[in-house]
Amino acid sequence: MSSSGGKVPLHGPRRILVPAKHASDPFVVCTKRRFTVSDQENKFYLAICRIANSTKWQSHDAVDIDTVRAKFYSFGHSFEKFGMLSPYVMSVFCRVLFHDNHPSKSKRNYFFPSIGAQLTIDINDVDLEKVEKSFKGAASARKLHLCDMLYFPILYQQHWFVFLVDLKDRMLVFLDSIHEEGDDFFEPILPHIDLQSIFQVFKSSSHMFQSKFLGIFSMKYMELWSPRVILQNEFSKDNINNIRVQYANRIFFHPNNKMLGTEVEEVVLNWFDHYNYMFNLHVCFSI
Repeated sequence: MSSSGGKVPLHGPRRILVPAKHASDPFVVCTKRRFTVSDQENKFYLAICRIANSTKWQSHDAVDIDTVRAKFYSFGHSFEKFGMLSPYVMSVFCRVLFHDNHPSKSKRNYFFPSIGAQLTIDINDVDLEKVEKSFKGAASARKLHLCDMLYFPILYQQHWFVFLVDLKDRMLVFLDSIHEEGDDFFEPILPHIDLQSIFQVFKSSSHMFQSKFLGIFSMKYMELWSPRVILQNEFSKDNINNIRVQYANRIFFHPNNKMLGTEVEEVVLNWFDHYNYMFNLHVCFSI
């Protein structure tokens, strides 16, 4: 395991790239990543969304990664169009990132939103035992002072944003697709974080966001952000629907999902075959 994590770069902390207005949307059309999805991915995505409304299956676990679980109801409704991301699904996503970018190699640690929530409240109300347990667990994968970045997704007043501790560049970063530095939204939060903060705000050319987009934005921030990445060039709200499809498939079919190989996987794989069979059976008996 490398011991270089958390150390300031040789030539000092990296500066955050923030393009000037004349070099960013809407003045410049940037080439963004393509988020293509296959017909099969769309099929499984639609099945997951439909199963979320199934009285038979919606209470079953759709995902179980390291005993971090999300039921079909919250999983499907989190990723459906205009769906609000559930904290349970964000927690599962943190485990996906943990396995796909293990701290021992990536020098990144991802904390559950329940821990992020502790950062937004008065110190006298913080569940110190819960926080200590979480930090000790994270440190077992890589000691925190040897990490480059610590990610805390936070759901505050039905609004998702990411608080990021950039140990390598000695910065505290707020990744938010709506609010900027000095916004009233952060006033109740900042007193609990008594260090100077640097705001990196991702702003799209359109400010007409719906709050239900923001969980997906936060998930993408956790994957892509670094001081040298201009998020506007990476994705926009126009990509959100395809990103939903990709995330639903990526999480459900993740190798560490214990529900794979069970009847839960079978119902997703064969949902439309079963649906068409039942529909045809109904038509047959209706004639």
